[in-house]
Amino acid sequence: MPTNTPSIHFGLLAAPTLTHFRESLSLANTLSRTVEECQRSGCRFPHTLLVGPSDSGKRSLVSTIAAELAVPVIAVDATIIGSSDDLHAAFRRALDGSIVVISGMEGALPAMLRDIARAAARNRLSGTGGARPTFPGTPGNWGTPNFKGMAGIPGFPGIGGFSTDEPDPRARASRRYEDFTIILTSRSPIPVDSGHCNWIERTFYLTRTQASEAVRLERVLQRAGLNIDAAGAASLGRCVSDFGLRTLTCASLVAEWMRSNGLTTVTHDVIEPEISRILECSIDPVRAAEIFRQQATELTAGREESVSAVDPQPNQLTSNRQGIA
Repeated sequence: MPTNTPSIHFGLLAAPTLTHFRESLSLANTLSRTVEECQRSGCRFPHTLLVGPSDSGKRSLVSTIAAELAVPVIAVDATIIGSSDDLHAAFRRALDGSIVVISGMEGALPAMLRDIARAAARNRLSGTGGARPTFPGTPGNWGTPNFKGMAGIPGFPGIGGFSTDEPDPRARASRRYEDFTIILTSRSPIPVDSGHCNWIERTFYLTRTQASEAVRLERVLQRAGLNIDAAGAASLGRCVSDFGLRTLTCASLVAEWMRSNGLTTVTHDVIEPEISRILECSIDPVRAAEIFRQQATELTAGREESVSAVDPQPNQLTSNRQGIA
């Protein structure tokens, strides 16, 4: 009998521990050693850059790291940050040892990178209680051409600036952020040897493959109370990777199908014939057509190579016939 749609949400993507993170065993082992060292020494987790394509599990990996360390996470979306005061609003809430994850850094302007670098050095970006600084022609928005003029304005010691509500600059300098960790996520590499990024202590790359998607889908469904065998998860992982589906979208559709059919466990031979119908509504038809054409071309080329390897060449036929005669 059909039941209510299961709750498939972002939190299910995160592995409960690094032991459960099976997308990359080498990365899991490296992070485990780093976490153990932090716990032994009492130091914060290193400032880190995570690079990988969309939906490769960067933010969910941060959640796993935070769970291992038992520290809170403050999430910041770089695409909606408009000024240093916006960053300051997040940084001032971070506790000692906690993690601030800033996602969407692939489109970050140099000004934002410079402000984050200052925060990584625990230098505050704004005074408390002050109004957002106003620059010529704009209320301090990074997206305007006038932003570069900040550095030359009295009262603003550099790009990112301070608000001027405190007359004594020594009072501003005496207050520092807590010693928290900053983790950046980006779809493309950031040159960490530049002046704005030399504070980054670790860089890790995540991939999105059929194997990694199979692992993630199997974990999400298990955490939702559903089970799928490895072969069935591999078939779903191949579809997610080939057609560019989001992991949670696929997991939600599969969970809905299982629940509607009264299933809590499914095997490859049961789900394989149903995959196209389960995912049909979420597959881009243009991309699907292109993939099918490519697969047909590769199949035809493979058959031609097979035939040419088996059939003898014309000169071989002539030679054989002369030998027989």
